[in-house]
Amino acid sequence: MFEKIEKNGKLLGHQLRTHRSLCFFGSKNLPLDEVRSLFPDFQFRSLKQVHGQRVVQASAEILEADGHWTAKHEEALLIQTADCVPVLIEGLNEIQALHAGWRGVELGILNVALERFNEPELKALKIFAGPHISKDHFEVGKDVARRLLESDPLKDPRSVFNHPDPEKAYVDLDRILQNQAHSFSKDIKIQFLDIDTFVSEDHPSYRRDGKGAGRFYSFIARLDKTT
Repeated sequence: MFEKIEKNGKLLGHQLRTHRSLCFFGSKNLPLDEVRSLFPDFQFRSLKQVHGQRVVQASAEILEADGHWTAKHEEALLIQTADCVPVLIEGLNEIQALHAGWRGVELGILNVALERFNEPELKALKIFAGPHISKDHFEVGKDVARRLLESDPLKDPRSVFNHPDPEKAYVDLDRILQNQAHSFSKDIKIQFLDIDTFVSEDHPSYRRDGKGAGRFYSFIARLDKTT
């Protein structure tokens, strides 16, 4: 269960501790320097995100990618998002953090991440998805909707549904991501933090606010010291 972190009546974010890791999804009220201050025991690793599918080993150097992984317990893997989906993955021996915008979902960034795990590891995975734009507000052109449906291994008709404008459609990124995960193992269940950035006053939304929307920060860090 995710726990709210608040200060002076403002939401800072939500965190979830397992026996292996700490997952954190921030808010617009917690800039990066305050994320670092709130969690001083971690070495934070960042990316230059480009809406792609590349997943790299975490590094002190800021690499161009949209996902990173580590087996080290002291590294916290940062992702910044507005309406895109921040995805945090806890494995038996490593963790991953992904920036899954619609382009990343289309390109299969989750597939790239899951290819790192063998079958026993896949069955033990825990995947958490943070605040992002919901299916009720994620509207796209019909061409993008078709491309996203193609990225769904089940071609699930429930992933795309009608919009009042016949040239547009609504897309359920949650369903596509879950179907992609199930193509690796039916045992994988993604736990979604049910917050729609388009309507949440505590989260930035590019679709709602435009280019000045800003971003919020999410991360996962290993707590065990087996590596």
